[in-house]
Amino acid sequence: TVAKYREAMSDSLAITQQMQGMVNNLLWLARAEAGQVHLNREQVDLSDLLVDCWRPLADRAGSRGLTVEWEVRRPCVLATDRDKLRQALHNILDNAVTYADSGGRIRIEAGDGEGQVWCRIANTGSRLTPQQTDYVFDRFWRGDEARVDTGTHFGLGLSLTKRIIALLGGTISAESTGDGVFIVEIRIRS
Repeated sequence: TVAKYREAMSDSLAITQQMQGMVNNLLWLARAEAGQVHLNREQVDLSDLLVDCWRPLADRAGSRGLTVEWEVRRPCVLATDRDKLRQALHNILDNAVTYADSGGRIRIEAGDGEGQVWCRIANTGSRLTPQQTDYVFDRFWRGDEARVDTGTHFGLGLSLTKRIIALLGGTISAESTGDGVFIVEIRIRS
């Protein structure tokens, strides 16, 4: 029937778009490892960029009943590549929305000091053990049972994010607390 045909085509398009996203991420990682990624540094206010990155995720967070807490100092300026930092922040925020428990909480913090800016994004609902956090930046690693069927997530986002943050001259770390909170923190020289 026409309806079944449309459904099949829609499913095929969704799968194709997911595969294209995964291939693009793998290509970017390969280029980064080969030193073929160029940085366009400019003055960026981290607090404004966080708000911009959150905007497209707000509806999905609301539909999942997530409470979002903000503690972001303004201004929080650094010289960096806006687009690459945006991609890294989007990946972290998207993971927080996707993997937080329904009705859970996301906390977004940022500040600066001692020649660097920092950002900490935490979400409730983590089932990772503290030991498993050593692997969250590995490509395709998905140790949390809640991460088995998550649609567009392939286990590349945090690996890609780690590479971006390193290119920007920063560090990234992850922690899973005993009370089910997953925290990602980035620090970049300002």
